[in-house]
Formats: sequence, structure tokens, C-alpha cells
Amino acid sequence: MANTAPGASPPVVAYLRWLLLGWLLAAVCQMVTASTVLQPLSDGDKEAIAGYFVADADGFYGSLQETYHAVKALEILERSDVESQKICEAVVKSSSISVEDAFYVVKITEVLQCPQGAEVAKVVVPILQAGVVNANSLLELHYSVGALATIKGWSSNSAVHKDALSDVFTLLKELARPDGTWHYSKSDSESSVKAAGLFPPFSFPTTAIVLQLFWQSQNVCMIACIGSVKTAAIKLFGNLESHGQGVFYFSESKDETSQGGGALAATWAVLRGSAALAAVLPVNLKVEKEKVFGIANFLLRTGLALSPTEAFYQLDSLSVLEDYRPAVPIIVQPSSILSLNSNNNLEVAVTTVLGKPVPQVEVALVSAHHIGADSPPVWSSQNFNYIEDSGKYGCDFLSAISGLGKYKLRLEVKPKEHSSYTSGGLVTSSVTVVSAITVSNVQLAVLDSDSGIPDFSAVLDFEKQEKTSLSANHLQKLHLSFELTSPSGSSFKPQQVFLKLVHETHVEHLYLVKSSGKGFELTLDFLGLVEKLQYLSGTYSVVLIVGDETMENSFVWTLASLDLDLPEAPEGTALPPTVPVEVNARFAPKPEIAHIFRQPEKRPPILLSNVFLGLTLLPLIGFFVGLRYLGANIKLFPTTGLLGVAAFSFHGAIASILLLYFLFWLKLDLFTTLKVLGFLALLTLLPGHSILSYLADLSTKQKTS
Repeated sequence: MANTAPGASPPVVAYLRWLLLGWLLAAVCQMVTASTVLQPLSDGDKEAIAGYFVADADGFYGSLQETYHAVKALEILERSDVESQKICEAVVKSSSISVEDAFYVVKITEVLQCPQGAEVAKVVVPILQAGVVNANSLLELHYSVGALATIKGWSSNSAVHKDALSDVFTLLKELARPDGTWHYSKSDSESSVKAAGLFPPFSFPTTAIVLQLFWQSQNVCMIACIGSVKTAAIKLFGNLESHGQGVFYFSESKDETSQGGGALAATWAVLRGSAALAAVLPVNLKVEKEKVFGIANFLLRTGLALSPTEAFYQLDSLSVLEDYRPAVPIIVQPSSILSLNSNNNLEVAVTTVLGKPVPQVEVALVSAHHIGADSPPVWSSQNFNYIEDSGKYGCDFLSAISGLGKYKLRLEVKPKEHSSYTSGGLVTSSVTVVSAITVSNVQLAVLDSDSGIPDFSAVLDFEKQEKTSLSANHLQKLHLSFELTSPSGSSFKPQQVFLKLVHETHVEHLYLVKSSGKGFELTLDFLGLVEKLQYLSGTYSVVLIVGDETMENSFVWTLASLDLDLPEAPEGTALPPTVPVEVNARFAPKPEIAHIFRQPEKRPPILLSNVFLGLTLLPLIGFFVGLRYLGANIKLFPTTGLLGVAAFSFHGAIASILLLYFLFWLKLDLFTTLKVLGFLALLTLLPGHSILSYLADLSTKQKTS
């Protein structure tokens, strides 16, 4: 973020360069060398971290600080889903902002490379210039001076009056403490180790930037300030803490500047400040490469961040290490498993902490020991070749090893000329060499108990997974023998070799098969096993189990079905354990029952049915014709008053009952029909009684008259 100093440097600038270099070397020498195998940030980790940063409708990620953290982190992750245009247009319109906000506006503009840089400078330069003059804290000075240095190339009006230089260095001197701690501000009564941890990004770069902005002015206060800064810088690295296993970090419980992060924030501050100092001074800071690896160890062993702020600290720290001029830590990852059958060479992936391939190194295998075997190293040195297609380094390791098993490797990574990579010293790792094992001479026999002569014998083929049938009684023995051979032709002894007898009631018995010379043998004397077999006669499955971590073809092989006849159990003998209930078999879905209904009877053609329907309607027609010939009339049908209502209701109810019968014939069931019929019967009863009474009275009157 800083520019190089002018070519004709004044004496004060040259003095500061060498003095600051001496401080850093003295501080780093207090670290402890760490050598370990690390895992770089994986693609899954990057996706998880990217999930912390979600933009709103305006393209922002919260406040200006949060937005800067987001766009910087997503830039490191090489994500293209940042709405740069929206954010750039919004930050240009920012007005009435504080020095802190102005700093983040400038940093967002720098990260997104917004074309509106000159417009941003017009808005924020007056605010930042006033911030330098009025700065009363370490943060205010960092924000104002750091932002002015960033926009120096955008605007010619970013300079600050040289009279402010004396006040700046006076403030730095007042904030520094002799014991290596720092105050955050003049009003802060307590000094803080974390402020010292944050000292490099807030003071080393600040001091260097001030020199770049005002280097024409030489001030005695500057020299005095540098003296106090030297003491603080040396004591600062004395506060470096270790967590063991080559992990180093800075920590402080007081947290006034980082908004969370703890040791992660303090360590980020040291890295960012050291990188800024290395960029300002055109001198190679000769930091011991192994020391930087301890910081990388801490960042990668921290795990995934728990907040967007911590995610930014972790990613930005790792990105600093990607191009850290004194020493770039790299991760060496050898293959963990090799197979003799597939002719795999030993491959080593060399990446940066963010997982980018590193082709500019030389990888050598210093030694390889077979773990668990008293054997000398496989070789003293073997160089790896870079494989363009995979981006890894490989060598023919399998041709030099003595057999299967786990090998302990010691790898050395040497940077090529003019490169500054470091893997933290010799890398210790392990690789397991596996292969398919040959299974041969598998013999299963039933022997006579007295003579030992086989009553039955079978040779089984492992490749075909053959199975045989046997029968035996308690006066006989079961004998098993087989051989296991490694690809080199030597006898192979796996970690697990068992023979299992499984009774038809699921009672199991397990027996260890021991090696005998070149092969493995086991003899089961059923006479001595009747009690252990719990006098259970019946069918047993004979199962051979062979397994080892170096076997590609570990197996469980059912050799035979054994029909075993054992004597009856004496009185008082404990019964075999109850067969365990298989819950899945008991409560699993039952087979579907397919029910076949009786086939419907054959029906007559539709035409014939319609003709029959017509014939059934003929009597109804005859009824109406008969009424005509009998002289039936409706002259006495009342049409007015209550009698008219009763007459119409009565005949309507009769018609409804007839309709109900018709519906019953079509679709209604008997119970529904009876319910409706009961209701219609009540409707028929009352009007029917009225109209019939009227007709009876009328008939009586006609007869008397």
C-alpha cells in the first residue's frame, strides 16, 4: 500500500531503514523453529468462509468496515460475485464521514479498483488532512496517514503540511511505553500488550508513510522518537506466545481495536505491519525462514473462523504470507497410500498456505524407514521431479522399498535461486504401501480323531470364492490350512486371521488362526469343544476372516456349510442363549397381498336391456289410459286456501317417494333410503289427512243431499 522512497534518500531515511531492519531481526530471533506437516486452506474451507459474506440489495455487506473486510476477503478467494459497480458508485457519494469511514472508503476503492478514485480523493482528502493534525490516538493516526498514502497516486492534493510532522512523532513517542506495551490514546490510562501487537501496522507503516509524505523535513523529534520505538519493538516480540507443536502467536485480553479476534487479530496486525514495512523499505528483511512457519502453523491450525471479522483476519494474514518478502511458508503434503498393483509413484504436493501450486522448489527424500522393522533407511537421498500435468512432485519410491507396510519419510524442500520459500525445515510424514495378497493352497478337511487321517478333504479356489459342504460328529476334527503371499513372493502375516463358526440359530464362535511356517493352520477338536458349542447340533457356516491395513483385498469368505452332530446335553446344562430378535426383520414392511375379486357375471347386451326397460313402462302407460276410460277427473281438486296447499303438498310428497324409489334403484343404499323415506312419510301424513278428511266430508254431504 506504500510507495518506495525517492531515489535520493536523506540521511535520516537511510538511518531508519537499517535501524528498523535491526529491530526486526533481533525480535524474530526470539522465535522457536517449528517443523510440522500442515494442511492448506481447502476448497471446502474457502466456500465456508465465503458464506460469511452476504451482500444486501445495495451490494454492501454492512458498515464500511464490514464491506471492506468482505471485498478484501472475496478478492483473496478470487470470487467474482462482488457487485463492484454498485459499491463504487455508493462510496463516491459518501459525505460527512469520519476519519475512520474515510479510511475504509479509500481501502474499498483500492481493492475494487474503482475508476472514481479521483472523485473519492476530493471528498476524503480534507477529512484525512484534518485527521492528521487533530489525531489524538493510534487509530486516528493510522486511519488518516494510511489513507493519505493510499490515495497519493490518485490526487496531488494529498500532502499534509510539514509542520504537522513534529506533532505526529511526538504523539508516537507519547503512546509508546518503555516496557514494550502501548497506549491506544493519550486518555488511555492503561497500556496494552495487544496495542503493542498492533504496533507494526499502526506504527511501522505509519512511520514509514509519514517519512514518504514529509521526507524533505528533518526533525530532531523524529530521531528521539525512533529511539523509543526501537526499545518497544524489541520487547514486542518478547511477548510472543507458544501453544506447542510449533505454533506461535500474539495475544492480549484487552480488545479495543479489532472488534473481536483475540490472538488472531493481534497476529494479523504483526503480519500486516511487517509486510507493509518490507514493502516500504527496499531492503530484504533477512528473517529466518523457519520462524515465519510458526505463524503459518498458528493460522492454519486455528480452524475455520466463527465470524466475518475473524474470517477476514485469517484470510488476510494468509494472503500476506503468500507473498511475504522475508519468507513465504509453503505446505508439503506427501501421498498417504501407495499401491504396488497400480504402479503409483510417491507424489508430493507443494502449495502455498492458500493451496496454490509451487513449482519453484526442489524436493528431496532424505530417508525412509519401515516402521516396525529393523531395517536401514531405504536411501539417503532421492530427488523428486516436477510433474506439469498434476502440479506435483514425484519419484519412483516403490522400486526401492523392501515390502508392504508403513514407512516414515523425511522430506527436504529447497527453494531455487532467488526464491524465499520455506517449509519449516525437514518435513516428517508417513506413507502406507498396500497391495493385493495372493491366497493359495486353501484346504478344508474333516479328520478322524484317533488316526488323523482325513475322512473328507476339499481344496478351494479363493478367486472363485468356492464353497463346499461338510458333515462331522463330535469324534472328528476340522482342519484348515492356507497360505498368504505378498507381491515379492514372501510369506505375508496379516493383523487379523480368524475362523468363525455360525450356527443356524445365529450363535457364533470365533477362533484365532495362527501362522505355521509359510502358511496358517487351525485344527478344531469337536470332542473338546462340545461344551463351548453348547451341544448345539445342526448346520454351521464356516467363515474365514483375513484383514490388514496393507491388504487391498481383505476378505470375509464362507468356506463351507458344516452339518455337525453333537451328543445330547446332560441334565442341568445351561441352555444356549436366546437368539437375538432382529428388529428390522420383525417390523419391516410385509409382502404385499394381491387380492383377486370374483369376476363379474356376464350381462346381456345394452340394446336388450333398453327394450326390457320399455316393456316395464307399458303398465304405467296403461294405467293412465285406464283412468281416462273410467272417467277420472280432477274437478274436485282444491286449488285455493289451506286445502289447496294440503292437496299440492300431499301429491308432491307422493311424487317424492316415487322419485326416492327410483334413486334407490339407481344408486342409493337401503339405510339412506329408509332415512329419507321416514322424513317424506311425515310430510305426506299431515297434508294427506287434511285432504282426505275434506273429501270424506264432501262425499257425506253429497249423499245426504
